Amino acid sequence: MFTFLTEMLRIRNSKIESSGKRDPDADLMCELCLLPMKDKTLVMVFCDNKDLNEMVSNHPGLEYYGYWNNTDKPEDLTDEQWEQRRTDWDTALGGTGDERPSSCGLIAELVNVDDVIIDIQINHYYDKVLQKIPALSTRLMKKASSMISTEKWKEGIDSGKITDDNYGSSFVDIRDYLNSKEGIAAVAKKMSEIERLLVPEYREEDLQYKLK
Repeated sequence: MFTFLTEMLRIRNSKIESSGKRDPDADLMCELCLLPMKDKTLVMVFCDNKDLNEMVSNHPGLEYYGYWNNTDKPEDLTDEQWEQRRTDWDTALGGTGDERPSSCGLIAELVNVDDVIIDIQINHYYDKVLQKIPALSTRLMKKASSMISTEKWKEGIDSGKITDDNYGSSFVDIRDYLNSKEGIAAVAKKMSEIERLLVPEYREEDLQYKLK
């Protein structure tokens, strides 16, 4: 099923690119044009998909600030406020309001269809990914050993015990240290120190990310 879905997305988006015809349900492209000003940043949203457009437009960090020269001003705005909007948009768009947004501001691509397709494929494999993540004890051992190795290496460099002449053999020395009674104790202590920093058990939601 997911293979069919991703292939249909690819086909329909290829047709959008080649023909220029709108297909809002399949067109997941979503771009913002950021137009910085002294006291505010104006934002233009370019997105044909209704759900994506609403999600971006309703973001709590954004406030509607539209202006149109072919309509009457909204009843809840004063003449001064409406005129200020006209001035701001004209200024942001090159002083005349006729410049292309891309030449006046920064374009940010929020959604790329290839990324969405990859996400769909990843969703299908969540269980397999979770099965490949080592148990907490294994991850702790690996991380603690790596941290102890780094500490010993830095200690050797700082003290002058590790030089260009014994650089290669120092790797063996550190490996032997980790296998020694003293090294095993050091790793065990480090494991107890960092245990609270690692995720005990990964779940599907830990592999996901959400647009905020």
